[in-house]
Amino acid sequence: MRILITFVALLSAAAPVFAAPPRPARPAEEFRLVFLDGDDRAPVRQSAYDDATIDVGRVVATRCASRGCMRTVVSRRFRLRVDAVATSARYVRTQVFLQSDVPGHRVRLDGRLLSSAPLMIDANVPLGVATIHTLEIEIPISEPAGMIAENLVWTAEGSR
Repeated sequence: MRILITFVALLSAAAPVFAAPPRPARPAEEFRLVFLDGDDRAPVRQSAYDDATIDVGRVVATRCASRGCMRTVVSRRFRLRVDAVATSARYVRTQVFLQSDVPGHRVRLDGRLLSSAPLMIDANVPLGVATIHTLEIEIPISEPAGMIAENLVWTAEGSR
């Protein structure tokens, strides 16, 4: 089986409020999430649209010494940096959630189980500083061979 993880970034932007909006205004804050390599086994491919892909390659279910082994775990590291344009914020808060929960799969980021509900990852990260994260995916051994994709959606907002 081959695993493909896609990071999708949703950026929080606060727009000024107008009494009568004559035309769309540029957001007061703009952030760009930059995903960087953190693991030689799974290089990160960043696109121009604030999304990135980690292809962890072929994963083979391992035989366990104990009879109770029912899952295969894939662990990879990556770095995340948040850059800013036109903001007074010096720090940013990041959250992540799964775009869709796949039955039987468990996805953890830095040891914390992800779901379709947003989870705070970092409450106060300085802008422009890359932080390292560990992504773990547990897959049942009964999973048929083929592509597996997990979509993680990230949000970032200024925390001042």
